[in-house]
Amino acid sequence: MTLGLALAMGGVPATAGDDLVLHGLSCRGNEPFWSLDIDTTSAQERSLFPDGIFERAYAGQLSTFGFLDPPWAVFRGQTEDAETVVLVAREETCVDTMKGEAFDQRAVVSFPNGLAATGCCHATLALDSAAAPVADHADKPPEDWSRFLPVFTAGIQRCIGDMTEPVAAVTKAWPMNRGLIGVRLQDADGDRTDCIVEQTGDRIEQLETVSAGDELPGENSPALLPAGETPPRVTCGRLEKVVAGEDQVWAYLHYGGPCAEAGPDDRDAG
Repeated sequence: MTLGLALAMGGVPATAGDDLVLHGLSCRGNEPFWSLDIDTTSAQERSLFPDGIFERAYAGQLSTFGFLDPPWAVFRGQTEDAETVVLVAREETCVDTMKGEAFDQRAVVSFPNGLAATGCCHATLALDSAAAPVADHADKPPEDWSRFLPVFTAGIQRCIGDMTEPVAAVTKAWPMNRGLIGVRLQDADGDRTDCIVEQTGDRIEQLETVSAGDELPGENSPALLPAGETPPRVTCGRLEKVVAGEDQVWAYLHYGGPCAEAGPDDRDAG
């Protein structure tokens, strides 16, 4: 991706050495109408074709060719019934012929029924989590709460597992007396919960909703982002991997956040 597009997609530029890479494409086309919302390993189709209305989920792989000028990307995926879709996108100005909306990618796509179509895409960029270094907890400064992670992991994982809503981030964890730790959890809507748990993770003593104005010293410095099926989509700062067991990545430390959201008006039109 070009530097101009990369910076347009994030709230705050990444630090030197932390390049933004393609994490997804939101693509649309007309006559016939089709849409594909793609991330690194899956896509969701919603289309209206002459032979019917289709909503299909694909599992696959998004590949990028950033060394080309302009950069290209390819997604190839299959449904559970082995129906195949292939989309190829290139970074260039593309305008929706019906709405006049400007996009930053031009695309061609082949659908399972053999129909080939053209359209436009918005690119979603984020830090390259695969290139993130492994966190060295012993080397963290005193003000960095993540230095406790080697002994806090079990308690944090217990709190994450007991939450009703999926946890988007752990904004801080801290030691308490009687073998307890405090863990501040945040969901995708920004709502936060304090979890008081045994350091071993054996028992949760208390869960309490956090008020909007309650900020702990050092909160979000860093934020711990649980690893899911897809890497975290972070557009600013830097990432470090948190490993457990046999070098398994279970979370990422994010420094320099939270990141501002990029809306349609913030996207580079070329």
